[in-house]
Amino acid sequence: MPVQTDLTSDRLGVIVTCSGLVTGEDLVEANAQVGACVNCQYQLWDFSAISQVQVSADAIHRLALQDADIPEWSSLEKIAVVGADESVEELTRVYELYSAAWIGRRRRYEVRQFSTRKAAERWLAMPLDD
Repeated sequence: MPVQTDLTSDRLGVIVTCSGLVTGEDLVEANAQVGACVNCQYQLWDFSAISQVQVSADAIHRLALQDADIPEWSSLEKIAVVGADESVEELTRVYELYSAAWIGRRRRYEVRQFSTRKAAERWLAMPLDD
């Protein structure tokens, strides 16, 4: 399975671990599962074990539309993306553009990309800057 979704033991976060070949459809399906965690404060999407990402602009657009449905009262504050691969950087950048367009000022969470999971975990442990 190229994408695995797990709730953290404290039930405050979701860890999405990607490996091998990951497609846009894999990400859209995982994001639907992640969206069910309405009390989660953070998400960690770990792409460090991927061999390839095949994600179209349409799939990234669908991810942004899914996230546009996150209620304003949601506890979500941070989304960390882990991966040093150029395709992960591009995925994150395009997601940011689409989410800014579709969610705009209603977006109450911050997205950052990290080259290591340890760096992402340190950021997730820090309070969100207001």
